[in-house]
Amino acid sequence: MISAYSAKNDPDFITDVKRICDDGVASVTEHALRRHLWYLSQNLIGLAIFDDRISPGQKAEMVEGMKRPSTTKNPRRPESNTPINLNRPLFAFCSVWSMQVLKSLQEASKPTFLELSPETWNTDSCFKCAKNELVPEGHERLPQNEE
Repeated sequence: MISAYSAKNDPDFITDVKRICDDGVASVTEHALRRHLWYLSQNLIGLAIFDDRISPGQKAEMVEGMKRPSTTKNPRRPESNTPINLNRPLFAFCSVWSMQVLKSLQEASKPTFLELSPETWNTDSCFKCAKNELVPEGHERLPQNEE
């Protein structure tokens, strides 16, 4: 699984299971999957901006969220005793810590594509370089209707 797609895949899967399965199966499945939502941490949520299924508007909100102060001193993952609200938008998980992983993908102190409109990111060389680090060629997602 490509890390950039994780922030959308499992919450969507949990929602689908709750919609199509009986309450018992849905409850057990949701409980098990919630133990694996570590990528919704403030550090890793920024990788979701490389997911083509996330709208440009949501990506712009995420970039704004990356300017917010952190809610914890050194967030590694969501606290296990705090339930994760999967109905929260992705930008709600973002903070200044989200920028750290993006900075590590590039030698620049701040990825320059973040200063541009998300609609133009796919044509920006800085964005392409960072995305290639996460999504190797040939591993792109299929369009929604072909999955």
